[in-house]
Amino acid sequence: MADQTGARRTRSPWVRAATIVSALSAVSLTTVGVRRSLLRVKGLSMRPTLRDGDLVATVPLPPVRGHGPLHGRAWETRRRLVRPGAIVVIVEPGNEGHLIIKRVAAVTPEGVDVIGDDPGWSIDSRTFGTVPHRDVRRLVIGRVPDASDVQRGVRRTLRERLPSATRLRRR
Repeated sequence: MADQTGARRTRSPWVRAATIVSALSAVSLTTVGVRRSLLRVKGLSMRPTLRDGDLVATVPLPPVRGHGPLHGRAWETRRRLVRPGAIVVIVEPGNEGHLIIKRVAAVTPEGVDVIGDDPGWSIDSRTFGTVPHRDVRRLVIGRVPDASDVQRGVRRTLRERLPSATRLRRR
């Protein structure tokens, strides 16, 4: 945007941060309305990727019919969506009413092997084995940034853009 003198004005980092937060709020509100949902992370098994208290945006996976291995079109669809490295929401084996978030290690026609990012805190396929495809319910599409993420971004921006000004003050 140019003022009357033709000089270009720049936005402060605080205005940019507020714009980002408002845009993400709008995105998260529309995300909730379209079969997508936000889930809060509890526990330490996915550190450092996901921290306790983080919000993650998820989308539902197509339901799987039956109890045996997947074949044909169902297998192709599932294999395309649930790949090694993806983060998924699964039904905890042995506790049908509890959902847990894990990273996919391997995908087979029989099911999915999942692991936590922090092996010291994670109960995963090393403990309960392969998770059947019908118990893999949602795919995590991203982490919703919180206020501390925005503050870190503003501080980093200030450090990157003002190094010469801070050096001048020190003299």
